[in-house]
Amino acid sequence: MKRYTWILAAVCLTGLQLSVVFAPTPAMDFDTHPFLLSAVLLLFGAPALGGVWMLFMIVRHEKRLFPLILVPLLIPNSFLWYYFERIRPGRRTERHLDA
Repeated sequence: MKRYTWILAAVCLTGLQLSVVFAPTPAMDFDTHPFLLSAVLLLFGAPALGGVWMLFMIVRHEKRLFPLILVPLLIPNSFLWYYFERIRPGRRTERHLDA
């Protein structure tokens, strides 16, 4: 069930991003709505930075690199899954103390 929840969340976030780009609305006026610029930067910047962070963590910590390296390259917003399912439950920093 968790897998379907993550798939649904990724599809919804990607759909939101696509709707911002392809919606037939007038041009966004960032001068009159400064909050709009921050929201757009967050909406499109977080997946890019999150994907780079995820690649860094995969190369640094995972044993089997190849299958996981493809995930952030092919699936947008997959860094959320990686953080909440792989990093947060295991607390990777504790593992480094043993080595």
